[in-house]
Amino acid sequence: FFFGMPKLVLEDISVTDLLYQSDTSTLFYASEEGYIRKVKLDNDHEVDESVPKEDIATNLGNPCQLAIDSSRQQLYVAIRLGKILRIDLAPPYRQRLIIQRPSRSRVESLTLQVNSGPLRNSYLFWVETDSNKIMRSTFSASDTQVISSEAVWTKSLLLYNNDLYWSEYLGQICKTSAFPATAYQNEKFLIHSNLGTNNLLSVQLSSATRITTRSKL
Repeated sequence: FFFGMPKLVLEDISVTDLLYQSDTSTLFYASEEGYIRKVKLDNDHEVDESVPKEDIATNLGNPCQLAIDSSRQQLYVAIRLGKILRIDLAPPYRQRLIIQRPSRSRVESLTLQVNSGPLRNSYLFWVETDSNKIMRSTFSASDTQVISSEAVWTKSLLLYNNDLYWSEYLGQICKTSAFPATAYQNEKFLIHSNLGTNNLLSVQLSSATRITTRSKL
């Protein structure tokens, strides 16, 4: 199921991430084949066949995570081999390399804090699973910092009230400050553990700060 709607069938079998932009009724998704595609949905949340599917980026390697800045109409794309790109959502879909980490870095998760004003006021957060690090940088790619070096096998990452929450494959939900005073000295808090054999895949927070989980069955 997709957002509580009937199952949406796509012809692609290698989708790594997807997100829905409600104000334009557009679905964006990434493929292991190296492209980002956008699809228009109709009022029944089915693919609108009258609007052609369009690739907004190709030959990206292995895009694995998408995040959107709706205010600036830009898409951020994490690529597993240490890169984060920014893509304009209006043609000609200009791309810019924002983050270039060492080639051994494996980027798996991405989330944003979008603020008004210049790009340096907004932040990217991502996980590098090869080193168990959560990283932070501004949208202008300045002031890159390590937020935590204790994110073990992280499967998802989100930001809420200036705290970062993440789920770990072996069944823990953790949090830490998104803006620690000192790098490498940020404390990791355990929120939930012992979730059994259902390996935790994602974590979401409601507006009332209730923690809900979705596990692999």
